[in-house]
Amino acid sequence: MRLYNSTIFLLLLMFASARGVELAKHEKPSPAVVNPVLRPQLRQTISLDGLWDFAIDPNNRGLEQQWFNPDKELANKVSIKVPGCWEAQGIGGEGLSSTNAIEQSLRMLKGSYIGTAWYKKSIVIPKNWKNKQIWLKIGGVHCQGWFWVNGTFIAHLDDYCGSYKFNITDLVVPGKQTVLAAKVRNDVTANKGLFAWVHKFGGLYRSVELDATSDTLIDYVYVDPLFDEKKARFNIKFRNCRPENKASYQVHIDCSTEAGIKAGRYSGKVSFAGEEVKDLQIDLPLKPFNPWSPEFPNLYIANIVLEKESGGKIDDWVERFGIRKWEVRGQYFYLNNQKYFIRGFGDDFAYPLTLCSPVSRDEHKKHLQLAKDFGFNYVRHHTHCEIPEFFEVADEIGIMVQPELPYYGARRWRSKTNLYYNSLPSDPTRKIQPLKDMSELITHYRRFVSLSTYCSGNEGH
Repeated sequence: MRLYNSTIFLLLLMFASARGVELAKHEKPSPAVVNPVLRPQLRQTISLDGLWDFAIDPNNRGLEQQWFNPDKELANKVSIKVPGCWEAQGIGGEGLSSTNAIEQSLRMLKGSYIGTAWYKKSIVIPKNWKNKQIWLKIGGVHCQGWFWVNGTFIAHLDDYCGSYKFNITDLVVPGKQTVLAAKVRNDVTANKGLFAWVHKFGGLYRSVELDATSDTLIDYVYVDPLFDEKKARFNIKFRNCRPENKASYQVHIDCSTEAGIKAGRYSGKVSFAGEEVKDLQIDLPLKPFNPWSPEFPNLYIANIVLEKESGGKIDDWVERFGIRKWEVRGQYFYLNNQKYFIRGFGDDFAYPLTLCSPVSRDEHKKHLQLAKDFGFNYVRHHTHCEIPEFFEVADEIGIMVQPELPYYGARRWRSKTNLYYNSLPSDPTRKIQPLKDMSELITHYRRFVSLSTYCSGNEGH
């Protein structure tokens, strides 16, 4: 396996605020799982995938004219599908691609619009969501996005690879209409590296969802593999949203193999003294113990339930995970304590029909299964990190994955030969923050057992 001039990072197990997320005063974002393979039973989720109102804003007047307000119509609106990018849906008509990547790839595209565009969608929040916490979950936007709920600005997203949720409970009324608006630009810098190789596409490229939860909820979960101990370490973040909620709750974990064989159970307690976030770490022995490897991609499924002490389930979470030990000893790689040979291939984020990575797990499965059939067990993402749907399939069929950090030289330098860069406006406020990008990658992707190495990227300054 060629590692080029890359630096491979070992696990940096830390939470940090994600790079490039400009917060509204109203609410801070937190990591979200969007469009998961398995969904919990107690939560109510509304997918906002499908048709949205859409309008281009070539003169960037939408903000001044308050297109984000519920009573403002988008000028010359059309319908567009989410998830996806507007170029693949013909916006702007045929034209030559445009890219800000160091490696440029000029192509004729179905859609060629470069600039600002607006998305809007109206939905009636169900009446039975009254007294629930309501969350807006955004899977991904490129290059950058600004978001409003019923006319109130909630966030500017300019991230590397994360998916985020926002508590919008105080902005919506169950039983009444809610209007979501997003301003998206593809004429500004992006922090996603090779996503912009063929074209600096624009749009909401992953799913958008609404969730209703209890006031006390399971906020996030990931599992650390403890291979030698034959255990799974559950890292569970709980959130209590109301100051007046001062109570203790039962926590139950039921773990099984994908075939449904029981593999472990835990029961414990978590207590809240008011509005706060609590972290709980639980080491659960697994029996049967079925390690994950490309040859044997064994996975477990854990059902985590939060229950009142007096009885009555209030929230749950489903986490799929694998257990493996992956390390370097001297000059060799070892997987599950056995010397291991990597047969790797490169992935350059080339999707001629969709431009952005398709959210279809079936499409990624065709791609990765073909590589697996040719004997590959490892893939390197050239200067980008793929979407979660890609990693979910890699978990299932057994492909180890190396994402890489985005280009950084692109932010600051100009080149005599790079005419596109020379035409871009300088952005001196933009900071190069690789540790925050790496933190975001780890925070959002350590859930996937296929995630095997991290790389700083091998091109650009």
